[in-house]
Amino acid sequence: MEFARFLTVSLIGVVVDIALSWTLTAQFGLPLWLAAALGFTVAAGLNFVLHGRWTFRNSGYQSSLARLFRYLLALGLTLAVRLGCVVLLQGWTLVQARPLVILTLSVGMSFCVNYLASKFLVFQRPRRRSPSQ
Repeated sequence: MEFARFLTVSLIGVVVDIALSWTLTAQFGLPLWLAAALGFTVAAGLNFVLHGRWTFRNSGYQSSLARLFRYLLALGLTLAVRLGCVVLLQGWTLVQARPLVILTLSVGMSFCVNYLASKFLVFQRPRRRSPSQ
């Protein structure tokens, strides 16, 4: 069930991310890499709140600076994967002139990285201390 909730929240984030990125590129002429970074950032903030309150609600979620720091690290890794994919795919002749295809493929790759980082780094269950500690 947790993965289904993660997927639902992520799909909401993807819609926000791609819609904003596409709009910034197509309507405002921003470079694709910058539009992708801005769309990612807005969607990431939304996802953090929704994942903490709904997706991983049984993980003992509590807001904390440590959790925020871990989330920012996970976002950095996810964004690096996303932008790396955008740059690599823009150089690939088959998708070079198709920004929506590039955005969609790079979102898919970064989704996998984000799920693993969220589950095992950001929203992991708190460790129980042994009685001897």
